[in-house]
Amino acid sequence: MQCPSIFLRQRRRGDTAAIAETRHRHSWRSISSSTTTIEPRSLPTADRTISWDMPRNCCTARFLSTFLPDPTDVPRIVVKHMAAQLGIRELDYLEQYRDRPATHRAHVAEIRQRHGYHDFDDQPEHWRLVRWLYTRAWLSPERLVVLFDLATARMVERKILLPGVTTLSRLISTINERASARLWKSLARSVHRGQRKRLRSLLLLPRPEENSRLDQIRKPAVQISAPGMVEALLRLQEFRQLGVSNVSLSRVPPGRVKALARYAALAKAQSIRRMLPDRRIATLLAFAIVYEIVAQDDAIELLNQHLSIVLSKADKKGKSERLETLPKLDLAALRLRDAVRFVLDPEWPEVGLRAAVF
Repeated sequence: MQCPSIFLRQRRRGDTAAIAETRHRHSWRSISSSTTTIEPRSLPTADRTISWDMPRNCCTARFLSTFLPDPTDVPRIVVKHMAAQLGIRELDYLEQYRDRPATHRAHVAEIRQRHGYHDFDDQPEHWRLVRWLYTRAWLSPERLVVLFDLATARMVERKILLPGVTTLSRLISTINERASARLWKSLARSVHRGQRKRLRSLLLLPRPEENSRLDQIRKPAVQISAPGMVEALLRLQEFRQLGVSNVSLSRVPPGRVKALARYAALAKAQSIRRMLPDRRIATLLAFAIVYEIVAQDDAIELLNQHLSIVLSKADKKGKSERLETLPKLDLAALRLRDAVRFVLDPEWPEVGLRAAVF
């Protein structure tokens, strides 16, 4: 069901050539398939335009999920294919449809009633679409273009006639803004005044030439050494001193919190400072909660790597010291061999040495 979405995106860009190509390609591919057949009608010659109008409008509603403003704006190859199915040889009747707008409106109303199509503003389908979009915008940080495509596919599935691109875009933008405002307000209300003050302190500049605390603590330690380990622990301590690890976010979708935290980790402190109060506190809170766990994991990982290097060096040192003692060990073994040979040699007289040894 990609045709309506592609069609609407092309209309939004004003790409008329691409619109014509999309209509031609998708309509011809769908109408000329083996599963799509228009049964001919036995109508008098005077009503030939009616035999054109209903099938053409049905195909338009089915494959574009909307009715064309100009009912004759149909690719020529599709017209010929439909004419062959309807058994009509005279194609000039198609142009007469422009002179009968009342007939077009009557056919649209009949198609809607017979095939179950709804206008975009018809209730309760409009309310269900708005509620579905709001739920998706609240639970996941999906881009507006993704929501646009999903909404288009849902309307096609539920036989809702597609509105103009601007109408649908404004609706999705409004819903996304309301979901975001609710998220920011919920996060901002979950902290008290002291926590707000500590979060705002992340954006302060100790000196004009220095970076803010936010810029300092969002950079992890990368040096695998004892000083690097100390730096990682100090970074974790900075997060814990904010005192927000006990804030409950059970009523907020985790995906939206992580998206806010990722934005705070990449955005400039000046951009966050210019945000609205609720959004600023929500962004800093999400960053503090999510990246406190990240800082703890980074410190543990750095400790693991540091211990691995230290143990590896100790093992190499032990092997090196053992290799250094091998010559002395060989010399002692040779001396022991000579002593044993002397003791066990029967040619030497027995003076009580063997008795003492054995």
